[in-house]
Amino acid sequence: MPRTARAALLALLGCTSLLFAQTDPPKIVVGSLPPGLVQESNFPGGTSRFTLVNLGGGSSAVTLRVVGNFMTVSPTTATIAAGHSQDFSILGNAQPAGLYESTIIVEGSGVPFGTRIPVRLFSANRPSQPPRPRPTVRRLDLVTAGSGNETPRGTLRLTNDGPGTVRGLFYSDVPWIVPDATFFEFPAFGSGEISFSLDPSRRPPGTSEAGSLTLEYLLSPFGKNGDVQPTGSVGTSKTTVTVVSTLTPPSAGGPIPNLGAGEIALFAPGVGRIQGSVGLYISDLTLTSLIPNVNTSNVSLYYTPASGETRSTNFGQVSTTLASPLGDLVKGVFGIDGQIGSLQVRAPSIESLGVAASIFNSSDPTGTFGTAIPVFRSDRSAGPAQSILLAGLQKTATSHTNLFVQETSGNDTTVLIRYLDANGVETGSQSVALGRFAVTQIQDPLTTGSVTATLSHAGGNGRFVAYATPVDRTSGDFWAVADWSSTLAYDPSNPVVLPVAGAALGANQTDFRTDVTITNAGNAPAEGTLHYYAGGAVHARTIALAAGETKTWENLTRTLFEVEGTSIGYHTFTPANGEFRVTSRNYNYVAATGASYGTAVPAMGLDQALGIGERVRFGGLSDASQGTVAEATPATFRTNVGIAEVAGSSVKVRATLNYSIPSSLVTQIGTASAVFEVEPRQLLFLNRISQAVLGNFRGAFGDLRNLQLDLEVIEGSGQIVAFTSTIDNGTGDSILRID
Repeated sequence: MPRTARAALLALLGCTSLLFAQTDPPKIVVGSLPPGLVQESNFPGGTSRFTLVNLGGGSSAVTLRVVGNFMTVSPTTATIAAGHSQDFSILGNAQPAGLYESTIIVEGSGVPFGTRIPVRLFSANRPSQPPRPRPTVRRLDLVTAGSGNETPRGTLRLTNDGPGTVRGLFYSDVPWIVPDATFFEFPAFGSGEISFSLDPSRRPPGTSEAGSLTLEYLLSPFGKNGDVQPTGSVGTSKTTVTVVSTLTPPSAGGPIPNLGAGEIALFAPGVGRIQGSVGLYISDLTLTSLIPNVNTSNVSLYYTPASGETRSTNFGQVSTTLASPLGDLVKGVFGIDGQIGSLQVRAPSIESLGVAASIFNSSDPTGTFGTAIPVFRSDRSAGPAQSILLAGLQKTATSHTNLFVQETSGNDTTVLIRYLDANGVETGSQSVALGRFAVTQIQDPLTTGSVTATLSHAGGNGRFVAYATPVDRTSGDFWAVADWSSTLAYDPSNPVVLPVAGAALGANQTDFRTDVTITNAGNAPAEGTLHYYAGGAVHARTIALAAGETKTWENLTRTLFEVEGTSIGYHTFTPANGEFRVTSRNYNYVAATGASYGTAVPAMGLDQALGIGERVRFGGLSDASQGTVAEATPATFRTNVGIAEVAGSSVKVRATLNYSIPSSLVTQIGTASAVFEVEPRQLLFLNRISQAVLGNFRGAFGDLRNLQLDLEVIEGSGQIVAFTSTIDNGTGDSILRID
């Protein structure tokens, strides 16, 4: 490609570079499948679209042949340049009531032989009154044992809360989720179910794969707003459920082997699968190979439930190309239900393995909410004469806190826990005995007014880690509080950075804000300076605390720094003397109910920021299409990325994104990159990371899942810290990762 032409291509793609060889032939893949067409009988108007993408190095002339006469496609021919895509629209012709199925045949250079786009049209009479279907769950997990050659089946149940009959069409955004019957009808105030199967020949080979199953249904003549509409002009609505398919590696019972000399294990205490008072809580896990072009081999997983036998699996290899997610880990991999416990991960090259774990409510009709679980290293656990301090705990009329304490060395130990109020006065204490590699969950142990806990080694040869989960009783949401200086291995007397803070309105009427807690962990008065960097401005406050004192600032940007309006930035805290613990939370506040949905923001050591030539990798991210975000579809996610420059000099950061194309009839992986300049002290906030990297190319695809993102500093003398924030489009709950 001539240099001028390539420059034009990059400009078109929003400064994005699609990483293909210019000498490669064209390679046409299906970027997005067409949703079904739903329309009123004997009237046209059902619409749909699909996209073809050229991932190759040369242009391709494609031709479309339509089988059947119930639809019109435009255009029927197109030339798709390298690195470009082409949208095709489908319009339903007027048809009597019924279900119509056919295909569009795609031919041309770079098009795999036999490429066919399935199309379905459903035509029916409108219901006389409004239907209101809703699924009983927003996420369904299906487990397949062994090689995945089985054909697993699932059932989606729906309830109609409206006075009108539901008449609609089921379809999926991935080719491997296949509804048994695409036409669906159930009565007013009734219920129904649709069965579906997973086609193993079309399912990608990943450990866990996700897609969506959508019911699109006819509205009544009253439409959505209750006003009578002209015949033939009323549209449709839809409801969507996420389907997660996990291939289960074989597992076996038995004790966990001892750690070898110098061996490091990773721990995720608190993963589980349990029915709570407000729904089903499950855990997801993502394994990521952190070194470019090198797979991580011989990964082993051990799960110890609170009661019962430990089970283990030799997971094997984690690819460097895409992460290995595991949905509903405890049941999907280990076959255990009704338990909370501890996951232990081992590998010969543990430094090359990234582990991200979460626990969340998966059955709420508005979407999911939960928290990332801190992942601890056994070599950073507390031994004799050592302690852990957890700050920012809650016990009020609308909140409480649970604790998790984990033994990490394979030896028995005893831990003394002291609970303290804001003045450092003890409000209670207890002793906890931990067996070998055991975890203990302590539910709601605080008295009203307790805000910190200190955990000290009190006997035995073991070592331990711990964290807490404050709970908002109004929403049911919870978040993680850890001793970040211990977990991330930095000196608590040195400066720390909270990589994101602020007050801002987000998509779907979300209202995000930040709380910060600071504890003086020493035996003498101490002070430090809290800075807030946002929009080119610098705000500073001196924080002075008595020995053992804790202070919490709610909605900090506005209450402490008095910054009005929308503001997004980051904090640093620099001690003048003494040792401090800093914790923070970002959350969406729902004014109508007083509920909050949010995430912990880890306090990172400022000296851990990345400079030129250094990089960080995030695996297993999800980023929905703009349409899915706009519809606030529950249990779907958008991922934003933040890059904060913390040293006072500009840098350039290359973001490289690996993604699998969900609608492709065969597994296809794309790679794209973009370079972003970060000004001194700027928090560069990239909304929907797939849009930020792919630019105009992003519209070629539907919802993207299992993205892998590399951020590398390639120029400049500045330093960065980076994070991802994955937000449920239904609840607005977010999970923040620094990996």
